[in-house]
Amino acid sequence: MKEKLPKTLADFMRAHWAPGQRLLLGLSGGPDSLALLHLLLNYAQQIHPTTLPLELAHVDHRWRAESSAEAEQLAQLATQLNLPFHLKTLDPTQLTGNLEDACRQERLNFFKRLSDDQGCYAVLLGHHADDQAETVLKRLFEGASLPYLGGLKSENMWEGLRIWRPLLSCRKSDILAWLKTQQLTAFDDATNRDVAYMRGRMRAQILPTLTEQFGKEISTALCAIGWEAQELYQYLQERIAPYLDRVERSENGLLLDFSEHSLPALLEVKHIVRLVTKEMGFQLSKEGLANVSELILSGKANKQVSVGSTFISVDRKRLFVWKHLMADILDRRPLQEGVFQQGSWKISVTNQDQDSLPIVSRKGWKQVWRGYLEVTIPQGTYFIGEAVSQAPYHQGGTIDKWWTDHKVPACFRKQVPVIWRDGEVYEEFLTVSLNPPLKDGLKPCYINEEKWIRIIMERSVSVFLRRS
Repeated sequence: MKEKLPKTLADFMRAHWAPGQRLLLGLSGGPDSLALLHLLLNYAQQIHPTTLPLELAHVDHRWRAESSAEAEQLAQLATQLNLPFHLKTLDPTQLTGNLEDACRQERLNFFKRLSDDQGCYAVLLGHHADDQAETVLKRLFEGASLPYLGGLKSENMWEGLRIWRPLLSCRKSDILAWLKTQQLTAFDDATNRDVAYMRGRMRAQILPTLTEQFGKEISTALCAIGWEAQELYQYLQERIAPYLDRVERSENGLLLDFSEHSLPALLEVKHIVRLVTKEMGFQLSKEGLANVSELILSGKANKQVSVGSTFISVDRKRLFVWKHLMADILDRRPLQEGVFQQGSWKISVTNQDQDSLPIVSRKGWKQVWRGYLEVTIPQGTYFIGEAVSQAPYHQGGTIDKWWTDHKVPACFRKQVPVIWRDGEVYEEFLTVSLNPPLKDGLKPCYINEEKWIRIIMERSVSVFLRRS
C-alpha cells in the first residue's frame, strides 16, 4: 500500500506529462492536495527537479475562522519549497445561488486565469475514488442518463483549461495511510462533513447509511459504474462523430439532416440530440428527448416541439433547432425597385439586362436556412407577401401541393414570402430550380425576355419576432 500512490502518480505522469511542461497544483492543504504535492516533489527528485516547474494555487473560501491562518501557512510552505504561490480570497456574502457551486466556479476561473498567465500546461487536483463515488451517486439520484453517470475524469478540459486528477483511482484511506508514512499533517476542514452541504451529507450520512443498510461497501461499485459510463460516452462520441460533422449552423439555428444517410440507433440519436440542444443552450426533458429522437427515426413530417423560446422541428429525418422562428410575413405589397423590409427579410429589387444576370439562382429551403436568396424573373407587375396554401401556382396545381411534392419541410412554408402575379403564386423560394433556365448552357433565357428583375433576399436577424 505504501508504494501504491507513488506508482499511480508516476504512471500518470509518464502517460500525460512531458518534462519541462509547467504545472499548476490546486492546493487546499487538505490530505488529498497535500499528498499530491509531496508525491509530485518526490517524483521530480527521481527524474530531475528542474524538469518539473510547479506553481501552487490556493483559494481561501472564508467559510471557517481559521482559513486565513491556513492560507498563511501554505504560503510559508511554498516559500520553504521555493515554489511560486498564488492566493485568491473569496467573500461568501458576495456569492449568489448554491454556495458550493459558486465557489467551485470561482476556483476554476482562478485556475484558468493563472494557467493562462503563467503558461501552465495543466492544473492538478487531488480528487480521489471516494470523490468519484459521491459524484456518481449524486448523478444517479439526479436521474442522469447512462452516458452521463461518468462522474469525474482523470483528464478533461474545461473552457480551455486542462484538468488532471492523477489520484482518481486511489481511495481516501490510501491517501491518509501514505501521509502517515511520510509524517505529513494536513488541515482538517470540518465543512467537508457539514451536513448543511450536499458534499457533507454524502460523506457523513448518505454513503455510510447505504453501505450499512446494503451490508457491503458500495463506493467501489459506484466507481466502476462511473468508469464504464465514461467508456460508453466515449464510444457514443466516436459513433456519432460523422453525424456531428454534418451539422449546419446558421443565424437561424442548427440543422442536422439524417435523410441522406443511414440512421444511427436510438441511443445514438438521443446522444446527438442531447449534444446539439446543449450547444443551443437548453436541455430537453427525458420525455422530450425520447419524443424528438423517435420522431427523427420514424421519418414523420411537420412535427414541432417548443422549449421556452426555442423551437425544434422534425421533418422527414431532419432536425431543426431554431434560435427563433422567422417573423410573420407582412401583408401583400407591390414589388418595386429598391430595398425594403418584409417580415424578417431585407429585400433588394433591381432591374437588370439579360447579359448582366447571374447564370444560376440561389434558392431552396437549405438556402433559406443559410439566410440568402437570389432569383431573377421577367419584368412585370408583381406583389410579394405570404403564401396561401391553396393558392394556384403558375407551374400547375396549388403552391402547397408543389411544396409537398418537392418535400419542402413544412416549418419553412409560412416563413418566407412568395411572389404573386395575376392572383397566383408566380415564384417561390423553397424548391431548387434553375431560374431563369439556361440557353445553350451559357446565358439565361426566358421566352426571349430581355428585361429582368433581380431579387436578393437576406435575413435581417435584428428583427426576429415570435409567431403566435
